[in-house]
Amino acid sequence: MAQLRVAEGAAQSGPANEESVVAEAKASGKDLGVDWSFALRCAVAVAVVAGGLQAATTKFPVLNGAETLWVLAAPAVAVTIYRRGRSGTAMRAGLGARVGAMTGILVSAAVVFAIAASGFLLRYKFHSLAADSELTAVLEQAIDHARAQGTVTPPMEALWKQPEFRAWFLILETGMMSLLTVGFSAAAGALAGSALTRKPK
Repeated sequence: MAQLRVAEGAAQSGPANEESVVAEAKASGKDLGVDWSFALRCAVAVAVVAGGLQAATTKFPVLNGAETLWVLAAPAVAVTIYRRGRSGTAMRAGLGARVGAMTGILVSAAVVFAIAASGFLLRYKFHSLAADSELTAVLEQAIDHARAQGTVTPPMEALWKQPEFRAWFLILETGMMSLLTVGFSAAAGALAGSALTRKPK
């Protein structure tokens, strides 16, 4: 009879122990029950807005400031949307950083796609050289600065004006900006996640 009572006691305490483990895991901020599919949708939503703003700046340059502010705020917005949509999930800095990094990747992809599409349409549909003129102005400014510092030679100047160099310059600039965006987004997401940390309902 004693063994039976012990077994019954263990059976009764089993579900309670399991519930306490789940509650403790949530309270400690573990990724128990994290809905990454929903997190992805949050990141996609803010990335689409970023891409749309970037495309709109082609026709309305006054929106450049708004597009920049949105890119900076996007990771915090994504983390906040996720927190409100999944209030039962424990939020913390680590989770916010991962959602922020995901947001940064998607925002960078959306912005790069918008820039490429806008440049293609401007060049081949509207026959506008505005993007080329802007890049030429940037390179000319860099050449003038290097010339003033005495660190450039005529062969180097000729190389900088080659189409291949312009292409590599754009790729390098885009890659660096994307990496900076992802890094900043991870940090901003971590900060937002830390600010939103509280015991889940």
